[in-house]
Amino acid sequence: MSQPLFGLVGQSMSGQKTPVLPNLIAYYQFDTGSGSIVAPENCDALVYAWGGGASGGSDSGTGASGGGSGAAAFRRFRMIKNQVLTYSVGAGGAGVAAISDGNAGGDTTVSVGGVSMTAGGGFPGLGTGALPRAGGRGGRVINAQIARDGASGGIANTPNGTAGGVGEFGGGHQAQMTLGQDQGGIALQAAQPGLRI
Repeated sequence: MSQPLFGLVGQSMSGQKTPVLPNLIAYYQFDTGSGSIVAPENCDALVYAWGGGASGGSDSGTGASGGGSGAAAFRRFRMIKNQVLTYSVGAGGAGVAAISDGNAGGDTTVSVGGVSMTAGGGFPGLGTGALPRAGGRGGRVINAQIARDGASGGIANTPNGTAGGVGEFGGGHQAQMTLGQDQGGIALQAAQPGLRI
């Protein structure tokens, strides 16, 4: 006698369920500043954040190292209607012209209901101290579901400036440049709950 078949009720013959896709209800992107967003309804906030890149050091002849890039992070926040999401976007490290170390990139932080995620800014390159001069360390991620730490800036052991670290979004600056570096940012999608992973 054959056994009955279980587990395929409501499914196609392939046995695979059709995924339920999220319905996008809002999209925001911020490259500077800080602020807050109120959830228009129960939703998942899909947040991508990146920290500011650091500037490289500056030196007149012995060599300066590059700044570290900002980190990149992702987190899904479950929100209920009228719940508040707050954010603060890290600025890029300001460039330097005189013989000096560079400036760090700012951290980008997002918080919902006491849960925070941070995409750290890069650390500055060096224009002072003995050679070789280490490149600025890349930014670090705190409390994300997907995390990409920033890359370190190039080391300096020659009279020429070295390249900054290359990150997912915010890059670090080459040494001996007077411009600041890439700022941080946030891209936020608010979607009704759909596919659960």
